[in-house]
Amino acid sequence: MNKKGVSDVVVGLFLILMAFVSVAIVSVVISNIIQTESKKISLDSLFIDLDLQSVKIQDDGSVSVSVKRNAGDGILTAIKFVFSDGKNSKIIEKESDLSELETNTYTFSKEELGGFDAKDVSIAPVIDGDSGESETKNIIDSGVLPEMSMANENEIIVINFATISQEESDLSEMIE
Repeated sequence: MNKKGVSDVVVGLFLILMAFVSVAIVSVVISNIIQTESKKISLDSLFIDLDLQSVKIQDDGSVSVSVKRNAGDGILTAIKFVFSDGKNSKIIEKESDLSELETNTYTFSKEELGGFDAKDVSIAPVIDGDSGESETKNIIDSGVLPEMSMANENEIIVINFATISQEESDLSEMIE
């Protein structure tokens, strides 16, 4: 009779022991996830503020993008420029050591763009993370490339002043 009472106690202790072991396993797994993910968290991305000042198409077809870094801490190592045509995008990373309140112009040649017909450009900072690895942050600012065809760029406006003065004299004769 006493054996049955002892076996109930052993089963109860075994269940309690299994509960402790399962809690320990879950806590180890969760703490490992928290430790690895916490290394990816950086406040630098909250303080790096870039503004796209201007986007211009040069005479040779290259694209110049002017970027200003506003006040804020953080180690900026590069800027990713995302050129988009509405459907596809091309990402070009340029090293950058912009200091706070500094402006720099980045030029992309036709060869760099590879014939890509971009409609707009966006910028995303690349920072030095706490782990020493570079981290690309979210897109901060975007701008639209001006539409410029070669015909408009080289177009010459001719004003024939002789015709204008003749029309003015005809108009003044009509008034009198």
